[in-house]
Amino acid sequence: MVVNLSIIINMVNSVPFTFLGIWLYGKYGVASVLRVVMTVLLIGTLIRASVFKIDGFWPVIVGSYICSCCNPFFINCQVIIANVWFTDKERAVATAL
Repeated sequence: MVVNLSIIINMVNSVPFTFLGIWLYGKYGVASVLRVVMTVLLIGTLIRASVFKIDGFWPVIVGSYICSCCNPFFINCQVIIANVWFTDKERAVATAL
């Protein structure tokens, strides 16, 4: 049940955080947003790793939630970088790879 919950949380987070990521990339730029997202991802990973010191399974759920909030930012970043670096003919191939 708990594993299914973490998968459902990941799927539910993807839609609102995709819109948030697009807005933040437009307002603050790719580099600034990715620095903050990487910091949040590190915090989520450290919380997940704390399961070895803390008795219980709740750090895995909390850390997985925090990490799943960061996933849409990385997925959307690829398209934004491809729009800047590649021409129209190369963009589809670069995004697909």
